[in-house]
Amino acid sequence: MFGEQQRFMLFLIAPAALLLLLFQVVPIVIGANASFRDWALYNPKKTWVGLDHYRAVITDPAFLDVVLPNTFIFMVLSVAGALVAGPGAGAAAQPAVPPARSWCRPCCWCR
Repeated sequence: MFGEQQRFMLFLIAPAALLLLLFQVVPIVIGANASFRDWALYNPKKTWVGLDHYRAVITDPAFLDVVLPNTFIFMVLSVAGALVAGPGAGAAAQPAVPPARSWCRPCCWCR
């Protein structure tokens, strides 16, 4: 199924994939599980509540009055700023190719 090179590349990718799984995927799954349960760190009983926590946040008047308008304003200003600045605004400050040195023979990077 895999050739020699493909197997070798899988061995090179395996440590990074393991770290990604261990430090990103596992905490996300644990946090998602905790968000559907009613429990505290000092209480080992973890009662399943489903979407009750999410329903409580969405129907909270403070959330609707403060968070949603501020988030909407931030989103509009961020998109407007990105449109005004243009797609290459972040890359414009640095040259794409390093300048050639007098002691350097032009190679594929400097041409």
